[in-house]
Amino acid sequence: MSSAAEAGYDSSPAVTQTIGKAAEVPPGTKKIFIVKDKPILVINDNGTLYATSGLCSFRDSLENGKLNLKDRDVKDNDGDLVINTTEMQLANLRRVRRSHVTELDKTAPIVVVGAGMSAATFVEQARLTGCTTPITMITQEDFLPYDRAQLSKIPATPGKEIELRDGDYYKENQINILTNAHVNYIDVNRHSLALSTGKRLRFSKLVLALGAEPKKLDIPGADLKNIFTVRVPSDANNVAALSVGKKVVCIGGSFVGTVAVT
Repeated sequence: MSSAAEAGYDSSPAVTQTIGKAAEVPPGTKKIFIVKDKPILVINDNGTLYATSGLCSFRDSLENGKLNLKDRDVKDNDGDLVINTTEMQLANLRRVRRSHVTELDKTAPIVVVGAGMSAATFVEQARLTGCTTPITMITQEDFLPYDRAQLSKIPATPGKEIELRDGDYYKENQINILTNAHVNYIDVNRHSLALSTGKRLRFSKLVLALGAEPKKLDIPGADLKNIFTVRVPSDANNVAALSVGKKVVCIGGSFVGTVAVT
């Protein structure tokens, strides 16, 4: 007789956990909670609670969320948000691929300027494909690489809660990240650069993953108070805090603008 696992049954231990207060997710809102180091997105759809993986950047459709909810049930239990799931379901949220690189070359590092999605993907894939060159990533922000797309979806969320990987991941993969630093000068001939912190770095290869800046209006009044662009978590946090009970106008109807107003 085949085992339960072979038959496709989930026989792993049940996980029941209070993850927060129901008041944190009023009708029409959503919020990420952490369950055993896994992000779970809780959605309040007109009083009905749903939960799904908090990992996907394109998770706006409630219908898509509902497809996965039988395995991650969430209820309002006398004001507490209680989730019922299993160890297997949590483990299946993401299987992190591990690098087999254990020893690095004694050469100048690959320096990656920027810590957005492109930079994070580059350093991750470099290790997964066997790159043994030291890697240093430089970011002027205070966070490890994070999912910037979430700033328009859950603007009140602190930057730490949307980081793509935790610090242990980068330590295990021997990826050095310098935060709160920006590049002042690059000497291509000497393969070196100078940082705002006063530190100088040599590099064997240089990757510029600088991302993009939001467009600002070039019209009279564009510099008035309470006009924002969203680029970093503090921008989104300010919008979330100041927009409560206010009329908000969003200029731009592309993906980011559409998501921000939903």
